[in-house]
Amino acid sequence: MRSLSYILTGRPHNRSDCIDHARAHAKLRRVSVELHTHEDVTDEFVARTLFATYVWVFEDTVVTYEETYGRVFQHEQAERQRLSVDNANRRLSEALESLRRRAGCAVEGGESRFDHGAGYCGG
Repeated sequence: MRSLSYILTGRPHNRSDCIDHARAHAKLRRVSVELHTHEDVTDEFVARTLFATYVWVFEDTVVTYEETYGRVFQHEQAERQRLSVDNANRRLSEALESLRRRAGCAVEGGESRFDHGAGYCGG
């Protein structure tokens, strides 16, 4: 489904927009993904957010956006933290497979999984 900003501006802003843009308007040169973590510290909790940065390179433009796949809370048991990372990896795998299938292209990037070290208890 295309976002309202894409409909109004013609510039893709998310995965669905980029897939539509690749199919209908522009030649896709490559798609790359890089995995990251970001630590959030609030009065209520300390957690790491697991997310990916996607870069789509078209003939006429480059689009960058982020997708969040999970969060690991510091106060949780080690087993629950590992489960959170596993769930994030499952979501990421499904997203990458969907992207390959729908966009018809390979996705460049070194890692395609979050390491259990992304939790606070290590691997």
